[in-house]
Amino acid sequence: MGEKAPKSTDGYVCSAKSARLLSRLADHSDYVYVVGNRVVVEKMIDTPYNEHGIVDTRELFRRVLGTVSTEYYWQGSYEGPHHIMWPRGWYRQKTDGKQIAMQFRNSPTLRLYLPRDLHDFTHKITDPPVPPSRDVMEQYILEQCQVQNLYDIVRFHGLHDLHGMAHDDKEAYRLERFRERLSEMEDGYVGVMPSREFLAALPLHTARQVVRSLARVQGLSNDKASRKAFFSPSRSQLVA
Repeated sequence: MGEKAPKSTDGYVCSAKSARLLSRLADHSDYVYVVGNRVVVEKMIDTPYNEHGIVDTRELFRRVLGTVSTEYYWQGSYEGPHHIMWPRGWYRQKTDGKQIAMQFRNSPTLRLYLPRDLHDFTHKITDPPVPPSRDVMEQYILEQCQVQNLYDIVRFHGLHDLHGMAHDDKEAYRLERFRERLSEMEDGYVGVMPSREFLAALPLHTARQVVRSLARVQGLSNDKASRKAFFSPSRSQLVA
């Protein structure tokens, strides 16, 4: 990463390329400071994992955002989603001719749209997360594919071959197919797919929202009020 910081055992002096961003954050964070013409990240954020060795995304950004004052406005657009599992080079290998690791890395639930500043800061203040086992990655892919399949059934743009059917009849048919497909699927256990019992009990509108949120890449709001609401309770409790 670069030269070690003089005031910490796990910090470092950032590269010139990173200095512009981090110098802006120095007045808003106890984790970054400026010494002369150098910018220092004094300490790193520990990456949280769940019981399966997969990054806990919500807790990760509780911790990252909790290091910076709520007065700081995260700038920059970011067209490509941030991959929670990085760097890319760790996931390029093939096993039995399959790119299991890359499929896992590219799962929509492991990507997130972020403002560019927040994306870059996350890379500077956290170490690359350790990949989980192959078995976990394969199960994750299975659950992600099942969720995508369910979303394809319930989304509004489906059923193009049923032009003559009334809207309410289409909705009833979608729900019927949704529950039938659920009965053919495996239960999830790595945290991507909710339980089939839970999903089967949902009305169609709610089921559509649930599986849509898991089938498509989501984003963190750059609106301060929304961000506070998402990262509750108070920010003083976010970082130990």
